[in-house]
Amino acid sequence: MSRKVAVILLTVILIVGGLFTLLGLTLVNSKGCSQLVIDTNELHSGIDIPDVDVINCYFDERKKIRVSIYKLKLNEFYLNTYTTKFKLVDQATFSGITQVEISEQPMNGKLFETTGTKWGNKWKYVVEPETGRLWVEIIYD
Repeated sequence: MSRKVAVILLTVILIVGGLFTLLGLTLVNSKGCSQLVIDTNELHSGIDIPDVDVINCYFDERKKIRVSIYKLKLNEFYLNTYTTKFKLVDQATFSGITQVEISEQPMNGKLFETTGTKWGNKWKYVVEPETGRLWVEIIYD
């Protein structure tokens, strides 16, 4: 390989690597509701969000909390399969979705939840199978 080709190849690799780094940092640092909400939620949790019909998003800048609410496009079989990744919530000890004021809280039906922390940010997924709704909360550190 000639030196000129090697320099061009190295330049292309650096540019592509830089673009991937920029995209990754954009996803990680995307906190509001204006862009990349589903991708950011999936990146923080490692849990795929299936196809959705409706998305509502709320962001409290002061508290640094984002809540996304999805109406999932899953039939009952796939919804039941999706919830196997979650734990059934004890209604008596369920703390709710968030400290952000939203009117779209889960009903008193069966709820499934999973939580975690990534990059110092806490996240929570809650699924309500009866309505096909999914709440995703990220509390940014």
